[in-house]
Amino acid sequence: MYEQDTLSALDAITDAQRIAFAPMLFQAALCLRNAGILG
Repeated sequence: MYEQDTLSALDAITDAQRIAFAPMLFQAALCLRNAGILG
């Protein structure tokens, strides 16, 4: 059961943003790779 917060509000927001923006960062890196800019 839920007892107490293990993260501060700022840490929770940071983690949520990381989850939300990860697919966009992946697609940007994939496009850069396919364009020959990365590696």
